[in-house]
Amino acid sequence: MLAIERRKRIMRLIQENQSVLVPELSKLFNVTEETIRRDLEKLEAEGLLKRTYGGAVINENSSADIPLNIREITNIESKQAISMKVAEYIEDGDTLLLDSSSTVLQVAKQIKFKKKLTVITNSEKIILELANAKDCKVISTGGVLKQNSMSLIGNFAEDMIKNFCVDKAIISSKGFDMTNGITESNEMEAVIKKSHGQLG
Repeated sequence: MLAIERRKRIMRLIQENQSVLVPELSKLFNVTEETIRRDLEKLEAEGLLKRTYGGAVINENSSADIPLNIREITNIESKQAISMKVAEYIEDGDTLLLDSSSTVLQVAKQIKFKKKLTVITNSEKIILELANAKDCKVISTGGVLKQNSMSLIGNFAEDMIKNFCVDKAIISSKGFDMTNGITESNEMEAVIKKSHGQLG
C-alpha cells in the first residue's frame, strides 16, 4: 500500500473513531510503528490531527482545509445517501451549478445519466466525472486551481458564476448559520460559495 493511501485510511479511521493507536495501526497496515509515527507526524503537520502518547486524536479545533482526497473517503455512505436524495430533485433539462465539495462530487456521479443537463462547476473532479456523460454539457468556471481541493477559485471563477442563471445550485459547506449563512474554513472557497448563492 502506498503511503498516501495509508494516510487516507488513517484519516478515515480517526474521523470515525475520534482517535487511533500506533500499535493497532501498525498491525492493521502491516508496517512498523515507526512508519505509523511518520504518517501521524505528516498528518499533524497538515493540521488534520493531534498526536498523543501512543497515538493521535482528531483535531476538533482545527480550521484546516482537509484535502479532497481524504474528504472523498470520509463518511462516504452518508454522502452517497445525500447525493441519491438530491438527484431525485434534478430533472432532465436542468441547468445546474455544482460546487467543488466531496458531497457534491457524489451528486455528479448520480446525475450523469440524466438527459439534456447543463452543469456549471468550479470543480476539476466534477469536470472529469462528467466528461463521458453522453447528454451533459459541462461548463468550467475557470480560475486559479487550489490543489488540495481541486477547485477553481479567484475573481475569474467568481465573475463567471455570476454570469449564469441556473435552475438549481448544489453546494456543500463546513457549516450553516441562520444569521450569518454559509461558513467555510477557507476564505477563497467561501467567496465562491457565496457567489453560488447570489445567482439570479
